[in-house]
Amino acid sequence: MTYRVVVWGTGNAGRPAIRAVAAHADLELVGVVVSNPAKVGKDAGELAFIEPLGVAATDDPSVATGGDVDAVVYTATADTRPDEAFADLLACLESGANVLSTSFYPLLHPASGVNPANSGSNATPNGASTTLSIWIRPFSIRTTGNPSGCAA
Repeated sequence: MTYRVVVWGTGNAGRPAIRAVAAHADLELVGVVVSNPAKVGKDAGELAFIEPLGVAATDDPSVATGGDVDAVVYTATADTRPDEAFADLLACLESGANVLSTSFYPLLHPASGVNPANSGSNATPNGASTTLSIWIRPFSIRTTGNPSGCAA
């Protein structure tokens, strides 16, 4: 089965996400959402510094929230626009997409933040979508070569 994926954001986390999705046999990049008007219409491969992928970047979030994608890799900043970013996250979840994100520091350390399931939204109660926030421990990567810090 091939999973349809949208990458939202093309910065320091989004570019490698595009490359990873493009390289994975079970993933199909079907959209890229950008906020910079200069990036609209550019090929996702060009934005990720690889060969063209035939997917044009758009500033239309409905690409990620339209309900026909399996997963959204959300890498847009939440530092300077936390309310808007959280609304984006909920819209993706409410559409039924699974969300993978490094953007929400409170979700990276749940004891310090909010939980989308407790937000009052209908995003996750029926189990149709999930959120995965990843915290990569740089020290663990250096010492074990494994982002989880576990021995391989």
